[in-house]
Amino acid sequence: MMEKKKLASLIWLALAATTAGCDSADTQDPDLLGSTDTSESTDTTDIADLATAAAVENKPHHDDAADYLYGSSSTAIVFNGSTVSVTGNGAAALGAQVTISEPGVYSLSGATTDGGVLVDSEADGTVWLLLDNVDINHSSSAAINVEQADKTVVVVLDGTDNRLTDATSYVYPDAELDEPNAAVFSSDDLSIIGAGNLLVTGQYADGITSKDGLVLNAENLTVIAQDDGIDGKDYLVLLGGAVDVTAGGDGLRSNNDSDAAKGYVSVEGGTLHVAAQADGIQAASDILVSGGATLDITTAGGHTQVISAEDSAKALKAGVVIEVSSGTLLLDSPDDAMHSGYIIEVNGGNFNIATGDDGLHADTQLTVNAGSIVVTESYEGLEATIINVNGGSVNVVSSDDGINVAGGNDGSGGGQGPGFGGGGARAAAVTAEGNLLNITGGRIVVDAQGDGLDANGSITMSGGTVLVNGPTGGGNGALDYDGSFVISGGVLVAAGSAGMAQAPSASSAQNSLKLALSGMQSAGTAINIRDASSNSLLSFAPSKSFASFVYSAPSLTAGTAYTVSVGGSMSGDIEDGLLSSGSYSGGSDFATFTATQGVSNVQ
Repeated sequence: MMEKKKLASLIWLALAATTAGCDSADTQDPDLLGSTDTSESTDTTDIADLATAAAVENKPHHDDAADYLYGSSSTAIVFNGSTVSVTGNGAAALGAQVTISEPGVYSLSGATTDGGVLVDSEADGTVWLLLDNVDINHSSSAAINVEQADKTVVVVLDGTDNRLTDATSYVYPDAELDEPNAAVFSSDDLSIIGAGNLLVTGQYADGITSKDGLVLNAENLTVIAQDDGIDGKDYLVLLGGAVDVTAGGDGLRSNNDSDAAKGYVSVEGGTLHVAAQADGIQAASDILVSGGATLDITTAGGHTQVISAEDSAKALKAGVVIEVSSGTLLLDSPDDAMHSGYIIEVNGGNFNIATGDDGLHADTQLTVNAGSIVVTESYEGLEATIINVNGGSVNVVSSDDGINVAGGNDGSGGGQGPGFGGGGARAAAVTAEGNLLNITGGRIVVDAQGDGLDANGSITMSGGTVLVNGPTGGGNGALDYDGSFVISGGVLVAAGSAGMAQAPSASSAQNSLKLALSGMQSAGTAINIRDASSNSLLSFAPSKSFASFVYSAPSLTAGTAYTVSVGGSMSGDIEDGLLSSGSYSGGSDFATFTATQGVSNVQ
């Protein structure tokens, strides 16, 4: 059995400390640029007695090595138009409808437009359905309906092409019934495995549904559904293979919100391609991505489309936690690309995101420990009550704030829409008394039309590299915080408009420079800061026009004289406009100043 236990519990802490200063050249010194002073102490203070956000104790799913050992003998079920023949035990036919009444191995082949398979097995044991070039198109119900079974394993045999299609309208024996409602439907645990090709078409509503657990490990599975593509109520696990889903509703979903150990989607390998009109993946509790999986998800036609406030078209939507450990995520949505009711944690992976709303939104806490996050288009790039960046890289383009620390659920670009989003039985009452952006490492690059770093609270920075480009309008600032910005380490560069320009707090342990330029400088205009010996502390060319420039680094020393030059050219190792090694030349000296403890204001 395979077990998934993640994030046993999270308690939010926030750091509070002190801030300062600023630096200038001909030859770039990478030690001056990137060194970090660790001598300053940082006090820690709880933002509040916050509730434990989520105990993600996802129970083991039902995949087992024995599921793949079904032997070579089977009961043969051969469809032939309006009739079906059965050779062997455990199954009986009526017209083109087959009922399987006991555990065993059953081989399905042939074609029908007026029949299907009903599994009604009360005994303990697995029912294997071997798909061997079978084409089932039911005229009034599901192609495969598992009414009861200990476990059902659908095996798509290697070298075969198979099709399972349900009716456009169902005939139920009782007016009170509304199930089955999918081309492949199971009331109990269901697995789909094998190396052949399987096309499932849900003409009535869903493509594949299990009311218990659902495990997918099929090499080539394609699902086309009128409503939801694939639904595992208790859990939905993709172990490997290739899954392609086109859905009029959600692509993948798990909606058990009454049990803390259920309602999760775990993608542990393989390739998943989803084109959904609603959410790409929706989970009542958690979405977990690991094993180097590839997720290519487009919702509601992509980020250029407009949806109503009542609709939800998020690429990933979880009621409690989204955790990504590894893999590749290509997300394109008009709504939030990643949205969690509580926590998002990124421990690895490569993200390429285009969204009409937020790139990554968590209602409480968003943490980036590793990985590469690229948000090419967004309303706001990252948003949460508490944002921690401890490693990895974040590159954001936004039409409003690049990184926004704000409390609660923000419906800025699209509504929550129907369904869940509050975590059900896992939803603890969490309130934050303080909003915090905490940067301890990694690399952050922001291109913003609104605020670059916007904290409706405070900012702490003790390491890493932060490069902010924009805004160009006077109503926003490259740095915007309501409380304090305490910087004690790392490299900060922020270029933007002058009207609301802020620098880190003067009480910070690390010094900063706040430079007011004479008029708006064109995008790509280099700024160079060097000491009296012509050692460059910084050479940087912002990607947007700017009139204010803020710089902070451990090498900016109080009592030392520096010169700021504007214009000129850089050559060497340049990334995101920042020269890490090489040379700067040809600029015009703008100002010479002696750095003070705290913030040096130069104009």
